[in-house]
Amino acid sequence: SYGMKIEPVKASTGQGLVTRSHEMLQVLDETVLEAGSTATKQKAAYPGAVIKMWEAVDKVYEEGYEDPPKRAGLRQILENYLEQEPFIDRTWSEDKRPWVILAVEKEFNFRYDDSPGEGEAGQYPFVIDVIARDPNKKIVVVDHKFTYDFYSTDDVELKPQIVKYIGALRSLGFKVHYGMYNLLRTREAPKTKARPVEEWTKTIPVRASLTRVQRTMTEQILIANTVKSLDLLDEEERDLMAVRSAAGSDTCIRMCSFRDLCIEQLRGGNTQLLLTTYYKPKKKREQIEVSEEV
Repeated sequence: SYGMKIEPVKASTGQGLVTRSHEMLQVLDETVLEAGSTATKQKAAYPGAVIKMWEAVDKVYEEGYEDPPKRAGLRQILENYLEQEPFIDRTWSEDKRPWVILAVEKEFNFRYDDSPGEGEAGQYPFVIDVIARDPNKKIVVVDHKFTYDFYSTDDVELKPQIVKYIGALRSLGFKVHYGMYNLLRTREAPKTKARPVEEWTKTIPVRASLTRVQRTMTEQILIANTVKSLDLLDEEERDLMAVRSAAGSDTCIRMCSFRDLCIEQLRGGNTQLLLTTYYKPKKKREQIEVSEEV
């Protein structure tokens, strides 16, 4: 999808749950932010934001959304999240020093010059779920993740997403102290016993060293340059040179939306039929600009 700029015509049922869950948290976070940039205003706005989120949940069900099988329901996931929201409501309800939301779904574009071929300089456009200020006045990049199970410590050490956000934002001149994965589980709860609230949601901080940030950003630029080089080739050459770096991994085998396309291409089958039937051109976002107000 990265090189061919396509996406599935129909998202998987699990992906539909993730998309809807993410949209509901966006409603919650944006409503809090709209009240103002101070802790007092945001704390006062939070109960109303929760009501607005539940209204949005009701609407998606009215529009025909159905919870996927073998996954927790949308309402169940959000109800348990609100019981122990790790970085917002929990500190407010306990009258501790609060977190403050600074930005929601904010778009940025990191441009760099190390790019092959002709045309524009290389760029890394990205969208951050939440930028917040923690109780110690540190600026935090928060990424909501809806996962079957929580990430392990090793998973977080290897995942590059938040590290890339930190590196790109610092390169753009923004102060960022650390990142955080805000994890919400989508695994269906056991039928024999209740799942404890703390097993539904948790946060994992990401404090990347300078070396880690530099290496991850270098890898991002190298990958982006490889994709751009492939775009300069004709279709046949590009297909011959395309590399599936994740081939054989558990994620690629079980979860990738483009798995069938890879299988068909590897066996020399009719990929064109798959492309025209099950995939469509990826919808572009509107032009991404640096969000200076943050």
